[in-house]
Amino acid sequence: MSSEYDFISKLLLIQKSLYQFGGPILVLLGTISCTLSLIVFTKKNLRKSPCSIYFAAMSISNLILIYISVLITILQYGYNIVPATYNLPFCRFTVYATFVLDTLSPFYLILASIDRVLITSSNARTRQRSTFRLAWICVIVGTLFWIIVHIHALVFGGIIEEAPNYFICYFQLGAYFMFTGYYTFITQGILVPFLLIIFGLWSIKNIRTMSRRRIAPVLSTTGIATGNDSHPIQAKDRQLVLILLIDICVYMIFGWMFPIFLIYQQTTQYNVKSLVQSIHPPGILSIYASSKSFQHSLSESLRREAPPGMRVELHLAGSVISSSNRAAQSFLRPTSAMFATAVCDHVGAANIIAPYWPHAILIWLFGIMPTSWIDFISGKVTRAMKDAKNN
Repeated sequence: MSSEYDFISKLLLIQKSLYQFGGPILVLLGTISCTLSLIVFTKKNLRKSPCSIYFAAMSISNLILIYISVLITILQYGYNIVPATYNLPFCRFTVYATFVLDTLSPFYLILASIDRVLITSSNARTRQRSTFRLAWICVIVGTLFWIIVHIHALVFGGIIEEAPNYFICYFQLGAYFMFTGYYTFITQGILVPFLLIIFGLWSIKNIRTMSRRRIAPVLSTTGIATGNDSHPIQAKDRQLVLILLIDICVYMIFGWMFPIFLIYQQTTQYNVKSLVQSIHPPGILSIYASSKSFQHSLSESLRREAPPGMRVELHLAGSVISSSNRAAQSFLRPTSAMFATAVCDHVGAANIIAPYWPHAILIWLFGIMPTSWIDFISGKVTRAMKDAKNN
C-alpha cells in the first residue's frame, strides 16, 4: 500500500508544481490574449461588425473568468491560499460567477456562428438580418437570461466542512451535485458542440456556394436591374469566419475533456478496477492486489445471488488517512470522516463506484495510461520499496 501512497504523493507534488509555476504563466498568457482580442475587435474598421461584438463579449467573459475561477484555483492548489472558504457571500459569488461565465463564453461563440451563417448567405434578405442592433440585443438579453437561469448557484453553493478544520467552497453534495454534473454534460458536452459544428459547416457551405455562383443581373419589367442575391464576401468577413472556425476547433478540443470524463465514468461504473489493480502492482504487492480482486469478484457474485430487496455495492477507495496510514491530509488523501461521508452520499448510486471523486479521477487516469507508462511506474515503485526495505 505504501507504493500507492508514494505515487499519489508524487502526483500531488507534480500538481502543486504545475499550479505554482504554470498557473501564473497561464493567467498572464490568457490576460494578454483577451486584451489583444479586445483591442482588435474594438478597432474602428471592425467595431461596427456584428460578429466583432460577439467576439469582444467573449473576450470580456473569458478575462473575468480567468481572475474569478482560474486564479482562485491556482491560489488554492499551488499556494494553499483559499480565500473563498473564509467568507460565505464571496464563496457563493465565486461559484455563481464561474457557473455563469463558463456558460457565456460558448453562448457568445454560438451567436457569432449564427451571424456568420447570415452574412455568408446568398439571399440578400438573410444577409440583412445580420445587424449591429441585433447583435447588441442578443448579447444583452442573452447575458441577462443566463444570469437569471444560474441564480440557483447562489443558493446551493457554500462552504462545506469535510473534516475538522478542512473547508472547501463548492456545490452541495447529493442531488444538486448530480444535477450540475448532468447539466454540464448535456449543455457543454452535447448541445454546444452540436450547434457549433452545424453553424460552422453551414458557413463553409455558404462561402463555397457563393464563390461558385456567377450569374449576371437581369432587367425587371420596370427597367431596374435586379441582383441575383449573390455578392462577393469581403475580406473582413472572410477573416472573421476564419477566426470563428479556429475558435470552434479550440473549444471542441479543450471543451470536451470534462464531458468525456463523465461519459467514461458512466460507461465503466460497473467494471472499474481498484486503484492498485489499475497500475498493475508488482509482486511485492501481489497479496494486497489479490485481495482487491477478490473483493471485486465477491461483490459481483453476491449481487447476482442476492434475494429481492437486498442490494450489494462495492465502494472503491484510494489513499485514506487512518490508524495505519498517518500520512498528511491532501486533496487526494481524505480523512476517514470525509471518505465515510462520501460513501454515505453515494449509497445506491451504482453497484461499483468510487465515492470520493478525486479517487475516481485517479482511477480514470490509471485506466487510460499506456502499458509502457504503467510498467515504468511499477518498476520505479518496486525499486523504491526494495531500497527502503533494505535500509
